[in-house]
Amino acid sequence: IFLLLTLANQTKDAALMKRALTVSEKHCTPKYLLSIGKHCLKVNNPLAAAKFAQRAYEAIGQPSAGLEASAVINFMITLADDSNDILTKLMGNLKVSAGSRHHGLLVTKLVQHLEHSNDPSLLSDLRLLQLQTAKTLDTEENLNLMRYAVSAAIKVNHAAVTKVVSQISVCASTISIIPTHAQCNIYQMNRCFEEGKTLANDEIKKVQLIQEGLLKVAELLVNYRDEAIKLISEADKYPSTLIGALLRRMRSSFEKMDTLSCRVNHGQLRTFCHRCRDMAGPIYIAAAVALYVSSAISKEHAVNTDKILKGHIDVWQRKKKLKSPSAHMLHYICNLVSCSPLTRYIAPQFIGFIQHPVIVTKWDYDAKVAGQLSSVTFNMLPRSASVTEAGAWVCNYLRKDAILDGVKCDKAAAVCDDEALDGAVLLSMNEEDLRQVFELGLDLTVDLQEWFAVRSLSLAINEKRHALSNRQQIQWSCFYDCWLREFSLDMTLLKPIDSGIICSLVDTEVDTICAFLAKKGGNMKATEALSTKLRALRNVLRHASTSDIISIPERCNPFTVVVVGGTGAGKSTMLNALIGEAVLLPTNCMRACTATIIELSYLVSAHAGEAYVARVEYFTIEEWVTELRLMCATISAARNEFQLQQAYVGTDADADLTGWLVDGTPSSDAVIKLRSVFGHASEENIIAGDFDVLQGDQRVKEILSKTTVQLAANSAQELSMKLGTEIDSGNDTSDGARWPLIKRVTVEGPWATLMGGIRLVDTPGLHDDNSARANVVRSYLRKANSIFLVSNIKRAVNDKVTKDLMTLELRKTLLTMGKLGQLVFVATQTDELIPSEIRNNLHLKESSSPTECAAARNIFTKAKLADDFYLGVESRLRPINRNKASNASFEFPVFTVSSVDFQKLSGIRTNDGAPKTFKSEQATEIPALRNFLKAVSAQHAQDPSSWGNLSGQLILNVVE
Repeated sequence: IFLLLTLANQTKDAALMKRALTVSEKHCTPKYLLSIGKHCLKVNNPLAAAKFAQRAYEAIGQPSAGLEASAVINFMITLADDSNDILTKLMGNLKVSAGSRHHGLLVTKLVQHLEHSNDPSLLSDLRLLQLQTAKTLDTEENLNLMRYAVSAAIKVNHAAVTKVVSQISVCASTISIIPTHAQCNIYQMNRCFEEGKTLANDEIKKVQLIQEGLLKVAELLVNYRDEAIKLISEADKYPSTLIGALLRRMRSSFEKMDTLSCRVNHGQLRTFCHRCRDMAGPIYIAAAVALYVSSAISKEHAVNTDKILKGHIDVWQRKKKLKSPSAHMLHYICNLVSCSPLTRYIAPQFIGFIQHPVIVTKWDYDAKVAGQLSSVTFNMLPRSASVTEAGAWVCNYLRKDAILDGVKCDKAAAVCDDEALDGAVLLSMNEEDLRQVFELGLDLTVDLQEWFAVRSLSLAINEKRHALSNRQQIQWSCFYDCWLREFSLDMTLLKPIDSGIICSLVDTEVDTICAFLAKKGGNMKATEALSTKLRALRNVLRHASTSDIISIPERCNPFTVVVVGGTGAGKSTMLNALIGEAVLLPTNCMRACTATIIELSYLVSAHAGEAYVARVEYFTIEEWVTELRLMCATISAARNEFQLQQAYVGTDADADLTGWLVDGTPSSDAVIKLRSVFGHASEENIIAGDFDVLQGDQRVKEILSKTTVQLAANSAQELSMKLGTEIDSGNDTSDGARWPLIKRVTVEGPWATLMGGIRLVDTPGLHDDNSARANVVRSYLRKANSIFLVSNIKRAVNDKVTKDLMTLELRKTLLTMGKLGQLVFVATQTDELIPSEIRNNLHLKESSSPTECAAARNIFTKAKLADDFYLGVESRLRPINRNKASNASFEFPVFTVSSVDFQKLSGIRTNDGAPKTFKSEQATEIPALRNFLKAVSAQHAQDPSSWGNLSGQLILNVVE
């Protein structure tokens, strides 16, 4: 065989090599398997070598083989060095031969080999294999295996972690009870009791060891909250599981008496025959261990075990299997343990666990507060429908939800027969044709329900033309108490109106409908107010996507969210994505995009042609003069100081005297602002800091005399163009810009995300040089219900602005008194990444895609930010350690969002190409942030008084 293999290798004859291997497999005895395997490796055939090594491994222990386990295993490790493909093959064979006597040794060797490899998946599989072989967790060695398996799985993926945690649960539920002595001297009962007590102490020590081991492993699962909680649960229930096993052993010891053939009623222990003696001893020990362990765990367990034991005594006494002296001694054990129980066992505390950020992908909240829409379902009219079928379809549709009475529906079906209206004809008819043919809803001011019925029928027939396939039924009762009760409307008139009908209404139709409803309610003065409400609802339904949730549009106590972050943090783009716009707030990656305070809210009352409304509030002349005087004084002081320094060192007269303009200094910032206001035409006066000349500028006075300017538009793009002139921090121009003169901009629009009283406030910064604008920011912070800290994900972990704000005192106060949602961290621009850097930094596989890299960075960022937030905080304050924490208790949620990819995936941003990184809207976490915002707003609505303005006040204290 050796000669054949060598010849085949030298001649490079594949057929001869195949024949040599076939002969080897057929005729080789176990004794030579290892030798042939080594020879195959010499002739450059490692796969064949692996096959023979596997056969040699299986033959270990056969007397005729004469194989040494260590030699075979070392050769298999040599093969593993050759290729991971070989190692994978060996792994597959290992799982088959897991029962081998030398299996554990081989697995250990392979683990040692893989410790420093670049394939964490194989190492994780081997660690899991070791854990499956261990079966229980009752030794220090097995607990170490558990920790190693979890550590290896964390480096792979979530699925690997889930497998390992499931196996740990299996091992934790497998109880191995410390065995008792085979023979027990029942004549020396005190020794029996002492042995039971000793064994019980050993069991308690084992419980503590396993609980501590499970909790330490749970600490490793900071990014896998569900799995960590599962292990905590296993640790909590382990004492009960052990007691259950001890009770089963006690019952088993009693059941063995069923085979007892002795019928002598022994009156004393010393007269016991050897059969009764052999039966009674194990019962005493089992009962003592169960009683002592139960007494140490809890009073409830002790009472229950005592009750079960006495039940067994009664049962087997009636069977005349348990002798009276034994029964008396068992009762004596019960009394002895109740009088002198073991020291109460204190379960180990779950400390050191850093709470993972709130799971934000699932938020359920009260349907009465949000979610007033349900889908409208109906069967489409087929084009091939006959006249009879078309008539039946029209009749059934009009009868749907009792829109029209049966007589009118039957009449419409008869018209189809009379006019020969089949499916093809009906589908070609417009709304006016339908009204004329069926003689229904000809006058909106006469019969509103007929008019609605035909509009609904037209929308159903022309569904594709109107793009209203997602029509939803509105539960008007949810809106009635909020803003319809004051109009005394008849709710039955509103019932036929679904989202499709409302979206189809033009402004004149809205006005006519509201006039009809107001007249019916006997309150014609309410027509305009009702029109603005209905028009606003129409606008939001037109704007909403299928994932949006429509909620009650007004509330006495608005929920104010202040967004805080540095320049370039991506706040404006994130807010655009949240409200479902491509461009509303001015954005420009070359400069600070929001140079003023912007407040966003839902437009409750919309007039004709005003789907969006913005109010620009300027500083008063007095506020501007104060600010201008301060800036001019800053410029003059910096210039004079620089000139003094130059004079001292004897600078040439022709030298540049603008060297005092250093970027980032207060004087430089003041010059930039004044250039933006007055333009280059006033450059000389700006550099001179000439307050008297600058404060007399007529253009600025004219702008400030307006106080407030209102802008209205039908589209977000139109409003953005109008706002751009007012608030965008544009480049320096000769005419000057207005943004430094603006105190605040309030924008209202048809945004479902903000329905329910949510207000988003975008701040230019907490340290604005403009004192008037800084005061407005502070006033928002005082009444803020929630603070969103926003940072680019590339610097989120080390963002100085947010780190300085989140002081230890602030974090402790929130954990003690705060509500969920009062402080939220948002890491933006998660689609911007360099995959190779992330693979190196997070030790990912080289094959990891950009999407996988982004997801891994998101997980790392959330864990690190959570780690930092709980740093220095007592373990009792961490959410995982709270007693009876409610859903509203404070946690530190972290969102990692991609606003641009969300806008592209949802069809909001259509001209900027395909998404860069993420493949689904959910992966961008913008929908999760929306849901979270709705959820905490709903919590606030239920109890606004207890919510307070804690986070805003705490942030303000830090700033001041």
